[in-house]
Amino acid sequence: MYMSRKRVKYEKISNEAKEKVLCTKRVESLTRKANELSILCGVNIGIVIHKPSENNAILWPSPEVFGDRLQQFLEFSGFERAKKMIDHEKYLQQRVNDAIEEMSKSQYKKELKESQLLMNEILIKDKGFSAVDLGQLGCLRSFAAQILKKLRLKNDELNDQERQMLTPPVPPSPLSMPNFHMIVSNKDQI
Repeated sequence: MYMSRKRVKYEKISNEAKEKVLCTKRVESLTRKANELSILCGVNIGIVIHKPSENNAILWPSPEVFGDRLQQFLEFSGFERAKKMIDHEKYLQQRVNDAIEEMSKSQYKKELKESQLLMNEILIKDKGFSAVDLGQLGCLRSFAAQILKKLRLKNDELNDQERQMLTPPVPPSPLSMPNFHMIVSNKDQI
């Protein structure tokens, strides 16, 4: 049986011994994950961990390799680095746009559901339209428009099916029919 982990409060730890132990564990975990990412994705990763109160910094994977990777990164032209950042910005903007669109769809579905419930309440409970305010009337209008749209699409679909059933099948063209005369004459030769 496993014990559940306690939630860590993200604030400065006052006990220096606990802070040092936690920092060591977290650094080990970070470098292990960085190593996995480097191997799995084939990327160069360099990590600098520096505590202002100490003079030494941790350079991962090693000071020499870190220096080489930093030099490679700095050798990229500003244009290349900016290009990659623009791609990232476009990606983030697309994510934001997708989230806004999803939110709009959810809002629209919610309004339709509310309109459906309101319509049921008016028709079933026989309240009438006098108890409905302008906002609710707008919701009912959009609900009615949605129902009409679905009915039109279904009507068009049924009309297309009816046209297909009434249209006689087109006979195949003479070019696509096999030449039976040639087949018979070939049998005679055998």
